[in-house]
Order: sequence, then C-alpha cells, then structure tokens
Amino acid sequence: MEIQVLSARLRYTPQGTSVEDLRFVVPGVGDLGGSGTISPANALDFKMHATVQTTRSAVLSRTAVPFFVQGTAMDPVFRPDLRGLAKEEAKSLLQSEAQKQLKGNLGAAAEGILGNLLGGKKK
Repeated sequence: MEIQVLSARLRYTPQGTSVEDLRFVVPGVGDLGGSGTISPANALDFKMHATVQTTRSAVLSRTAVPFFVQGTAMDPVFRPDLRGLAKEEAKSLLQSEAQKQLKGNLGAAAEGILGNLLGGKKK
C-alpha cells in the first residue's frame, strides 16, 4: 500500500496530546482525516471521517463516513458517528433537491426567453 500523504499537527502538553488536521491519503482507496486528543492515561477521543472511493457501474464515487475513535491506545474502539452520518445525508439530499429545483426554474426561464425570441406560442 502506497501512502501519498500523511500529515498532522501535534501539540504535547502535560494534559495530553492534541492531534489536529490529521490527513492520511492512499491512492485508489481513499483518505482519512480528523482530530482529537490522547490523554496522559492514553485515553483516545477522536472525531474522524473516512472518504472511500467506490466504483458502481464503472462510475467512480466518493463516500464520506464519519466515525469516532475512543477507548485507549492499546485497545481502541471505533464507533460510527450516526448523527454526523445523518447530517451529511440530509445535507446531500437538500443539495440534490435544490439543484433539481434550480434546474427546473432555469429550464422554465430559458424556455420562456427562447420562446419569445423565436416567436413561440402567442398567449
């Protein structure tokens, strides 16, 4: 597996380690990003997202999956972020609906303008 990008901003303090802007990119697979903390007792508290490349019917798409990493460094626990997943899905649906509505409004406006220019139906 070839790693294209691995970067993060780390900050060490007596209260623990802070990891910000974590980014891990593997070509052909996807990328992982997020931020979180590691306590002095090695307790993890990370909010992450994985963007995975998938192929459906020869069309390449990217699917974002938010998740949490908790537990300890020796025994990490990965949990899906259901709230974040629902928020992303709702955002995607709203954008899709807004695009359909915009296309419909633009189509109607273009039809009216072209109809008038080309001497369409008289009212």
